[in-house]
Amino acid sequence: MAEIQALEYNQLVLRKKPVLLGFLLAVVFFLLPMYIFPSGSYQLVDIAMIFVLIAAFCYREALNKELSRQLTPLIPFVIWVFSINGLRFITDPEDYWYLLASAVIFYGVVLAFCFSILFKKLLDNQDQLSFLYIALFLSVIGCFLVSGYDEAGFEIGRRIDLSFNNPNQLAYFAILLLSYTILLMKIKLLYKKTLLYTIMDIFFILTAYFFILLTMSRAGALSMGILTLYLIISMRSWKIYLPGILAILLSLFYITYINPAFFQERIETRHKGHWSTKEMMFGPTGLSVRVLEPFAAFKGADLIWGKGAAALEKREESGLFLGPRKGVMEVHNMFMSVLLSYGLIGLVLFGYWLARFIRYTLSLRDGKWIMAALILYNFAHNGIRFRSFWIFLAFLNVVIYLANQANKNAET
Repeated sequence: MAEIQALEYNQLVLRKKPVLLGFLLAVVFFLLPMYIFPSGSYQLVDIAMIFVLIAAFCYREALNKELSRQLTPLIPFVIWVFSINGLRFITDPEDYWYLLASAVIFYGVVLAFCFSILFKKLLDNQDQLSFLYIALFLSVIGCFLVSGYDEAGFEIGRRIDLSFNNPNQLAYFAILLLSYTILLMKIKLLYKKTLLYTIMDIFFILTAYFFILLTMSRAGALSMGILTLYLIISMRSWKIYLPGILAILLSLFYITYINPAFFQERIETRHKGHWSTKEMMFGPTGLSVRVLEPFAAFKGADLIWGKGAAALEKREESGLFLGPRKGVMEVHNMFMSVLLSYGLIGLVLFGYWLARFIRYTLSLRDGKWIMAALILYNFAHNGIRFRSFWIFLAFLNVVIYLANQANKNAET
């Protein structure tokens, strides 16, 4: 009798665990897009992240070797970041950005580990898919509830950032939203899809494209193009075909009958020349400039060791090196930012992890397309500090792991 009661109690606890984790995930995603303080600062969501750390510690057994293997190669890079920034801070103790930049990188990697645990616990329970949809829905709602800290000076009615600090962050959010949706639509090997989930898929697809139109981000548009191409190719499955077609029909209905001037108004937020291939590749803010210009800042052995992530250029004199406050260097290219701050050694360490992770994603058809879109966007922007980026990587990590496990089980 006692054994039966103990079993019933354990089953009750197991049922409650995903509910609590799902609630925590919903709160985090709701607060995630609310950037009411300057970039580089802590945001409201970081309060909820304290409970994420606690939950991850309590359920740390969920982080098995396969999941942790995709993230542990980041540790040497983090150590190098702290080493370079620490040495630079010793020689220039008034520049606190060295310490803050190190903390941001460390924080992002910690989030990747913690959310791998949370997503694993949730996706291990087949009835908990609803929490992921609720979390994403609340995240979208959160974009409209507050105005972000305006640090870029964009005019209302032109490039729009909603709850973020600048339109580029909103564009990044849109890419990740569509990437989440693609993965959720493909988790049919684990869960039964309902009509409500299909409706939510349509809503997320429409919202992602709507956000891109609000931001008019060129890099965002190209990245969304990659994901759109994959959606078209994947339409052999009705579970992908139906949401995609309905999303297109609803979009056409909106821009044709409800707001026919919407698309034209968004296009006019940028000069027509900004969309030319020549301008995007070789213009003053083109991709080639964002790749090559950082090399002009190197002196001596800086190419090997890096300059550290600090205020090395004045904002008004730095061209593309813009930041959230005067004196903070910003490189609009994630890879060049790593090279400039941490040298060839840092870029090799970071590149080693990224190459391993990309190879890991090749086992999932969705994964390689999503990584291609993320990498393209980060060639034009520095997204390594974006919380949502690390959280999404954790989700991708877990989905690929579960898909591989399902394939192994099918073979045996």
